[in-house]
Amino acid sequence: MLKINKNSIISIVIASIIIVLLLAGCRKPAADDPADVGIQGYTYAAYEGARESGDSFLVCGTKGRLDRIYEDGTVENIPLPAAGGKDLTHVLIGPRATLVGGLSGVLLCSGDGKEFIKCDGAKDYDIAGLAYFNGKYFACAANGLILVSEDGFSWSAGADLAQRARGPLLALAATGQYIMAITAETDIFISEDGVNWDLENFNQTYESYYQRYVFTSLSGQEGISFFILGHVEGDPGDPIGMYTQSGGEVWEFAVFSLINNKSNEEYMPITLNSACVFADQLITACDRGRVFTIASCIKCSSLSEVASSDLKAIALSDNGWILAAGDDFEFAVVHGSWMIQDRILQGTAISDIEHYGAVIIDVRPENDYDEKHIPGSLNIPSDEIESRLPAQFPNAGAELIFYCSNGVMAQKALYQAQQLGYQNVSNLGGLSDWTFDAE
Repeated sequence: MLKINKNSIISIVIASIIIVLLLAGCRKPAADDPADVGIQGYTYAAYEGARESGDSFLVCGTKGRLDRIYEDGTVENIPLPAAGGKDLTHVLIGPRATLVGGLSGVLLCSGDGKEFIKCDGAKDYDIAGLAYFNGKYFACAANGLILVSEDGFSWSAGADLAQRARGPLLALAATGQYIMAITAETDIFISEDGVNWDLENFNQTYESYYQRYVFTSLSGQEGISFFILGHVEGDPGDPIGMYTQSGGEVWEFAVFSLINNKSNEEYMPITLNSACVFADQLITACDRGRVFTIASCIKCSSLSEVASSDLKAIALSDNGWILAAGDDFEFAVVHGSWMIQDRILQGTAISDIEHYGAVIIDVRPENDYDEKHIPGSLNIPSDEIESRLPAQFPNAGAELIFYCSNGVMAQKALYQAQQLGYQNVSNLGGLSDWTFDAE
């Protein structure tokens, strides 16, 4: 879980991370008809499961497009004639059925994830969100109506939240204990049974404590937390990320003073569109092809560019693969271990070397090491980590501290070391950020 408290101050300096796309795959399928008008692309992603060919995701988009994307970047289109070419908004992988929701009454169901049929009861509603809760399927319509289904095929009207909502319903999510729906106007509807819904308007409740916000996205982590993304009212480029572990009774904020070890003002504006959680860190799909990783300290955020188009959707597999997808049907698949922050302070690294025998390892090529390096560091190029590390450090408990030019290859080396059984490992970042003497 994220343990980010609005008032906490943890002084950890991190190096910048730029995800190595060649290791995971970034694709931009061919554009549709050039006569098409408006922004086309992916709108929502969900983890489907592990298959023989690798982890797979279902990703929906505009004009009725539904793709299955594998961890290696392979794309498999799933024809949806029942969608009628209408924009799709949501995908839900349930225990007995897979659902796809969209505009103007598009609500489709499949028992095998291959052939989808039109559901009964969706009428002409714009489906804004889908969730599985208490053994039933739920859908929220933008007009404020909650739809309910036992099997995913036949739907009926449930609670009507329209009279209490300040605007259209924006999203729906469940954690196991609660189900929640939100509006952009910061209405938060929450229920423990899917029938009776309590309402709190965040702006109204916390008017004296926070700025006024606009909500843009809601996600839930099974059995744990809800996460809401948004921005300051009147400033779409000033993002907020908030979460609750108590069903909305207490909200805490992700706070980032630095991004890539620089003032966050250098990277603004930032638009947060969708979120997932990996290894206690909130990973968000953002505008301009960027992925924003918010770690459990207020100074440890990193922003990485993985695509060229705005990213609208993000999903995490059980095996740690992360899919980020967005406009122009562009996407990137990366492993979460390359995005999390396993950082160590420079002062802590020096202390660990002096008192505990820690070893600093430079993973850059030999010629870069010869030109300039941290005194006392050992040079093991990243492509030699797997072959040389066990021979030189037979004790898997050895403390190893990796660095490179900017922290990216050091993170990869750290992950390789973990795969070899080393657990006392950390990332010092990049030589460009080293503030002590170098030789």
